[in-house]
Amino acid sequence: MTRNETARNGTTRNGMRGNGMATAGETSVAMSSASSGGTADAGMTSTGMRARFRRWWTRLRRATADDRGMATAEYAMVTLAACALAVVLYKLVTSPAVKAMLQSLLERALHAQV
Repeated sequence: MTRNETARNGTTRNGMRGNGMATAGETSVAMSSASSGGTADAGMTSTGMRARFRRWWTRLRRATADDRGMATAEYAMVTLAACALAVVLYKLVTSPAVKAMLQSLLERALHAQV
């Protein structure tokens, strides 16, 4: 079986699943055999691990990169939220109770004795 061929059960030559992702058991077996001095297989060499990581990272970036237009939608939502907050604050500050409190605070500050 060549490096890219998969067996009938869906695993590759080095025992990994066809998607390049190892289960927890496969990872621990591969890591324990690699840490014991020998390499588990050609896919577990440092070059093979780097290549596998690079392929995984590329797949991850491609999967999460398709959010075109999200920034525009996020800006619109933040702008609407800011406008809603401004309206609430305006209504709060112009209410009679808050207006009287602010006016008394200002008068106390102006008539304070030094």
